[in-house]
Amino acid sequence: MRAAAGVRVRHVVITRLNLALDFAAGRERLDVRWLEARLAPFERFCHPSMRAQRAPHDWLVLVDADTPAAIRARLDALPGFATVALAQPHTAQALGAALPAHVDLQGATHLITTRLDSDDALGDRYLEILQRHARPVSVPEFLNVPVGYRTHAGRHFACVDPANAFLSLVEPLHGGVPARTAYCVAHPLAATVAPVRQLWTRPLWLQVIHEDNEVSALTGIRRPWGGVPHHFRAQPRSARATARDGARDLVRSAGYARRALATASRGGESR
Repeated sequence: MRAAAGVRVRHVVITRLNLALDFAAGRERLDVRWLEARLAPFERFCHPSMRAQRAPHDWLVLVDADTPAAIRARLDALPGFATVALAQPHTAQALGAALPAHVDLQGATHLITTRLDSDDALGDRYLEILQRHARPVSVPEFLNVPVGYRTHAGRHFACVDPANAFLSLVEPLHGGVPARTAYCVAHPLAATVAPVRQLWTRPLWLQVIHEDNEVSALTGIRRPWGGVPHHFRAQPRSARATARDGARDLVRSAGYARRALATASRGGESR
């Protein structure tokens, strides 16, 4: 957001580990084995990508208040975020009301909140680009980066999604009124709540597909070389993959975006 007199912005990334806002948590979300399986992609993809971000931000990781102590301790051992325990019912309203206890909003005029699932990753300039393009709006506005990757079992696809799971909300803050946050609506329905502005960039998000994911099919343009793209900073990453990805992503991403858009216009892109 460009500097303007009297404008102060706070950017908060919000990640849910084992709760679904506005839906009651099932028993499995408190099961240690299920949680350990959930933490594995968090540690491999999500956490390294957030540690690599170049722009100032706060990061909150949401857990059910009854999350086992062993899982909480494992989270507490990782740097770079605050763990926020929410009691049921888990609602977007409860999240908005809890924000001031974990993020210093004193004096802030605007808030950017960004969704990030615990098994996904952001390109290292994601937050920087969002902040650059955010506007000091008088009413809420969603920002969406439509071009990203989906990955599964070593296959990577460039794709376009106009209301994806990495959605951000820019909103003005009014003293005493809880923030709405990017979780105020299911992301496919964002346009029913506020305008959605698209930011066309190289692929800047990485969605990891697995059996528990809502996305049941991989669609888009196949990325023809192996390895997770360098600018996502996922671990582990070999030196060979680093050298290979660093240059090729810069050169080819624009072409992948154009081809993915063509696929979407023909109805081949999942929403």
